[in-house]
Amino acid sequence: MFIRKPAVVSMLIAGAAALLAAGLALTGPSAPPSGPSVADELKACTVFLIGKGASADGSVMSTHAADCGVCDFTWRHVPAAVHRPGAKRKLYHIDHFVLDRRAARWAFDYVDFHVQVAYNAAIRDVEEARKTWEDAAVLRTMEIDERDLELYKKNPREAVKFLTGYCLNNAKSVVDAWWKLGDDLWVKYNHLNLCNPGTRRSGRIPTADPPWWDRAVRGFDVLAEPDRK
Repeated sequence: MFIRKPAVVSMLIAGAAALLAAGLALTGPSAPPSGPSVADELKACTVFLIGKGASADGSVMSTHAADCGVCDFTWRHVPAAVHRPGAKRKLYHIDHFVLDRRAARWAFDYVDFHVQVAYNAAIRDVEEARKTWEDAAVLRTMEIDERDLELYKKNPREAVKFLTGYCLNNAKSVVDAWWKLGDDLWVKYNHLNLCNPGTRRSGRIPTADPPWWDRAVRGFDVLAEPDRK
């Protein structure tokens, strides 16, 4: 692929938005890649976002083929430049057999794992967290767009820097929040109990079962009690 400079704002905006929406490794652009190179059979699952100012003929190109569960979900930015025809960038992948707290993908899987232990109750915690972060981002969208537009009119580079920084910081905050949510779920529903660290008390996990089922469970608990001598 032949790409010329300079890359326009659309390329970085699209890239930042993709980073926010996907499960990605949030290592900084200067952090050296680690791990073995991605297997040849997985290279087909690659996403490209190319703005009209970054392509040789002014075309806007977008491909999306990341449809597998063991693909490379890292985000790598290739700086705008005049690249030689046929120039390539080496791809790296996340080790799916080693927990990596730098990877957003692992944060989401971490929460998912703990939700399955007590789904009826734990999914409410996830919905509350989603509402907190998603609603806040939606409410700020108009404000961020207006600020970025004003910056763009004065200095396009500063506009790119502002929007990219906002998206990266927001993505990192969400990933950090999801790691904490996973830890909280682990403690809250430990040993299939409903634990409250504040009161240091635990009890039965509330369920979505009908009242008659809850009464039956309580009756079974009584029947299962050992005989008193």
